[in-house]
Amino acid sequence: MPVNLKKYFAQTYRKITIPESRTEKEAILYWLFENKLKASRTEILTEKLVEVDTKLIDSMILRINSYEPIQYILGESIFMGRTFFVNPSVLVPRPETEWMTNEVINKYKNIPNLKLMDIGTGSGCIAVTLKLELDDPIVYATDFSSATLDVSRKNATQNQASIYFYESDILLEDIPTQNLDIIVSNPPYILNSEKKSLSPNVINYEPESALFVPEEDPFIFYRNIALKSMKSLKSGGSLITEINELYGQEITTLFEQAGFEKVRIIKDLLGKDRMVWGMKKG
Repeated sequence: MPVNLKKYFAQTYRKITIPESRTEKEAILYWLFENKLKASRTEILTEKLVEVDTKLIDSMILRINSYEPIQYILGESIFMGRTFFVNPSVLVPRPETEWMTNEVINKYKNIPNLKLMDIGTGSGCIAVTLKLELDDPIVYATDFSSATLDVSRKNATQNQASIYFYESDILLEDIPTQNLDIIVSNPPYILNSEKKSLSPNVINYEPESALFVPEEDPFIFYRNIALKSMKSLKSGGSLITEINELYGQEITTLFEQAGFEKVRIIKDLLGKDRMVWGMKKG
């Protein structure tokens, strides 16, 4: 029997128990209805009558209430207006990473045929977006995990982006391409001691290897990326990394010690240190 979408939305909303704001819970539910019921917000508000598999929706509400990210439940995430497949092998793309990617686009959008590398590509959201938004760049991407690369390759195909992928561990191997104009990376940067401040949806579901760094060496990825980027960048090429807001100055110093010049911290829209950007001497 068809159900009234507006009434069903209200009934389903009341089943959500996670301690998020009303706005956040409604956004999750609208996304769920759009994905599984093909119901737009307008159709919900105008009380459209549709057939609903209530058992399926209830099973997904149980997963939401166990703090599983809605992106994993639906198998997709939105990054800068494009849809990306995600599963627990990769991080859910973050707004901070959208901001960093957009900064790179704004800087280089009028320069054709750039060669760039995304280190630790994860879902491939950075690499795919740069491939599609810049002027015909050659894009390479690495990750140490074959399962992760399966996801990023799928996203490149899904978004019709031609990218060269390498299975490579930046902690153990050199960057597999030379003469690059840009190297960009969003490496792990959360200290293990910060786990207690994170929400259950992050701690219980997202891959630890993409999030956390050891207490005794919190800059292990930045040090390896900076030193190895000096070998792979062209003169005048740029290294751009997302950072833990607490350690902008330390990472700046690390870049400078590796030989980069004109190193600067760039703050995000909330005024937090979000990127470190350095240039290989020309």
